[in-house]
Amino acid sequence: MRQYAGEKAMHKTSSRHVFILSLAVGMQFAAVTFLLPLLRGLGTESPWLESAFYLAHITALPLLGLLADRWGTRRVLTLSLLGELLAFGLLAWSLEPGILLSARLLSGASSAVLPVCFAWVRRGTQNEHELSRGIATVMLGITAGGASGALVAGLFSQNLGTAVSLLILGNALTLALVRTLPDRSEKPGITRGIHDKSPTTVRDWGQIWRACGLPVRSSGAKAGSKFRPQSPRQIERRRHKASPLLSMALVFLFVSTGFFLYRTLLSFRFEDARTAALALALLSLGAGAAQIALVLKPVPVNAALKGFLGCLFVAEVSFILGIEVTGTLVLFSLALLGPAIGAADVLGGATLASFTQKEKAGISSGMIFGIGALGKILGPSLAAIFSTSLPQGFFLAALFGTAGLVILLRLTRSL
Repeated sequence: MRQYAGEKAMHKTSSRHVFILSLAVGMQFAAVTFLLPLLRGLGTESPWLESAFYLAHITALPLLGLLADRWGTRRVLTLSLLGELLAFGLLAWSLEPGILLSARLLSGASSAVLPVCFAWVRRGTQNEHELSRGIATVMLGITAGGASGALVAGLFSQNLGTAVSLLILGNALTLALVRTLPDRSEKPGITRGIHDKSPTTVRDWGQIWRACGLPVRSSGAKAGSKFRPQSPRQIERRRHKASPLLSMALVFLFVSTGFFLYRTLLSFRFEDARTAALALALLSLGAGAAQIALVLKPVPVNAALKGFLGCLFVAEVSFILGIEVTGTLVLFSLALLGPAIGAADVLGGATLASFTQKEKAGISSGMIFGIGALGKILGPSLAAIFSTSLPQGFFLAALFGTAGLVILLRLTRSL
């Protein structure tokens, strides 16, 4: 097929913009993994401060997604980077409890930029392959940012001032690059997602109540009137419409909880801290390798659901192998789990893109990612409970993975 110069230039510009998005989200996640060990080493990061950070992060995910739909992605990215800079400035100013709490809350809310980047890619790419490559590039930025932040943190242990100065410099440079992005906000009249089977606005989530077959009040009913049950045909139609987003939310929640439970238990399994760090590094390397492969050879969005199912099946096998305490099976489990989770992040995002409208991509993905991010709190909390009984903890991680796999399998059969 003949390619015109304008089309080639558009593709190059789009690739450069997606790289900037990847850099922006990578910087945010690098800041999380960069500061956390340093604050713990200085004795200033307590469990309740860490919980406050994740609570602010989870709460801000749908909020920033909604703002990206209303105000535009570039404005929200700029706002989040400015908020991160302010949080770093507070950390550099003082480590008093009140200021530290404010800085961690602000940092948690400002780092919730994944739905903003998702919305930009969903609305800015031209075809399925560009959409899939864009999502893979953003997810690769998260993986690379988190790994590099943890690596560099080891070089600046006990030196919070230098660490914060580097973060401020990196965010300032990223902010300058983000200002070159074209803004993409909500535009009415854009067609629905590829599968065209799910609601995506905030009020559409009220259909989940109806999808369960529960009695609901009709829209024209007066206050105090009785509930009127839906007909079987109406219930089936609403169940069919509401199931994809609800199913994806549950899949993200269960798989995320199982993964973070498994990952936290690894640090308890290895007595040597260096061995535990190498095990986690193996996970990150495997995830990054799989995401690089999907950037170079993207999977079409309409085929991502089956690929997502296959990745979760491999992850479930690795969860089951992790129940065994022997070292050989643990290493084999890590070798399987890293690429499976890395590819699942990309293919899960591509699957989610097929269920969302372009003009509502921010709020839809923000709600799904917010529910999935609860696993970052539930997983480590459960790991603390099972710290003295590791086989039972790994078995619970396998159960969470099984639940996510079963829900996704049912979704695949219903489409």
